[in-house]
Amino acid sequence: MTGLSAENWVLWQTLEVTILRDLCRQHKILFTTVQNPALENVLPLVQHFRELAPAGSNLAQVKKRLGEIIALHDSKELQTFLVFGGDRTLSAEDGGRLLVDELEQNGTGLKDSAMRDFFKKCDDDMFEFRCDNASALVPLYPEFISLLRRVEEQKHIGVVVVTCGVGRLWTKILEHHGLSDSVKVIGGGRFSDGYFVTPGVKAAVVSHLRDVHDLNVWAFGDSPLDIPMLWEADQAVVVVGDEKKRSTTMDAALATAIQDGHLRARQVLLPSTSSPRLDNNSLPVVSFDDGDFVKSIVDPRPELRPLKKYDATNKAASNILMSPMRSAAVSGPMLRAANANVGRYLATEYVSKLIGLEEFTISHVQGHQTTGHRLRNEAKTSIIAFMRGGEPMAFGISDVFPQAMFVHASSADDVKKHHVQGQLNVILVDSVIKSGKSVIELIKRVVRLEPNISITVVAGVVQTEAIAEGHLFAKVMRRHGAGLIALRISENKFTGTKTTDTGNRLFNTTRLA
Repeated sequence: MTGLSAENWVLWQTLEVTILRDLCRQHKILFTTVQNPALENVLPLVQHFRELAPAGSNLAQVKKRLGEIIALHDSKELQTFLVFGGDRTLSAEDGGRLLVDELEQNGTGLKDSAMRDFFKKCDDDMFEFRCDNASALVPLYPEFISLLRRVEEQKHIGVVVVTCGVGRLWTKILEHHGLSDSVKVIGGGRFSDGYFVTPGVKAAVVSHLRDVHDLNVWAFGDSPLDIPMLWEADQAVVVVGDEKKRSTTMDAALATAIQDGHLRARQVLLPSTSSPRLDNNSLPVVSFDDGDFVKSIVDPRPELRPLKKYDATNKAASNILMSPMRSAAVSGPMLRAANANVGRYLATEYVSKLIGLEEFTISHVQGHQTTGHRLRNEAKTSIIAFMRGGEPMAFGISDVFPQAMFVHASSADDVKKHHVQGQLNVILVDSVIKSGKSVIELIKRVVRLEPNISITVVAGVVQTEAIAEGHLFAKVMRRHGAGLIALRISENKFTGTKTTDTGNRLFNTTRLA
């Protein structure tokens, strides 16, 4: 051992650190190296590790920052949010790489590990100075500058850059272009930021804006890191730059997301001479020269209509039909028959009214031709029974609309493209809707597979809270123009378990619960 040279000692040390870092990554253990073991250097790292330790704490910090950004807007006016990736989305340049190059030119000797080590050990003043220098080298696409200038004048639109890179750098870039007042940044890069941004965090920002704040979200991204964010957005735009600078792995990642994840996106070529990704069918090309495209981004969205809702809560028919469903003495085949009766009643009385009817020719019993009626586009309708509880009621609806396709779904993923592709109506059926969480996932799945389909949700009982103003279920229903039909709206928040669970009662499995 004493014969080892200083160079060999360094190589051995580097190898041990590399192996330990890989092991920690595999076991999800936080790891960093400390150049100077002085207490003032180590203590901030330990405190940072403690802050990141609780599950969800990082995302909570990101949402806190997002809340601060949203608070800058008038909630009564805000309708739309534009979410951008940073490097190679708003600019053809990779700002993070330029920052590292800036460090190289200043003789730091930092290479691939430059960004990581530099962010840990440089002081705040040096960090600001280097970011300021690098930010001056990052030009934004003229098309985005024009769009963001126009957005500045719109009170109903907010803008945020969400970057996996250096957040402070992007704040500086926006300052250099005079956009920092209207465009805010969510990005880490320093322990003092209190959070870090991953592809999953980007997706969570978009879903939070969409679901919690009920905003129409446009997402713009360029790389595989942006795909989760694009997938969550109402409108997804892939920024396609020059072939020499853009991501080399994006084509394959996009193809997989479109084919397997049913991502619906468009692409914008910047500059317009750039070669497009994939093909125009998979990823249609749009342009900022198209006034209609720009208007679709900046114009106020149409006023969302109130939730379309029909229920028979106060009808005599409801009292009769609900009695066997609520009776503890009724289960198994008799209860399934009672649910099927409810399905037939709701289909005849309300689904036909909500979706509408169409005429067709039938032979009259007296021997001549006459006019009959059926559900509008019945042959282009899919009835999806949410298992297990929704199946008997769905069978009753199917009896009334015999030309409709019938689909079983235990989860949203059970709904496949061929179940809804080319269909004009979908009827989602569940026995009881409490929070509406399962139905929300079904709606999102259906809309992703067939965006323009008309959605009707049918249930025996819907809890009042689920359709209250501001509840996620009600917001998702309104966002997608879905209609709701229920035999009864109930304020009873009781959740059935074991012998009182609807599915167990329907199929005589209470003894297995």
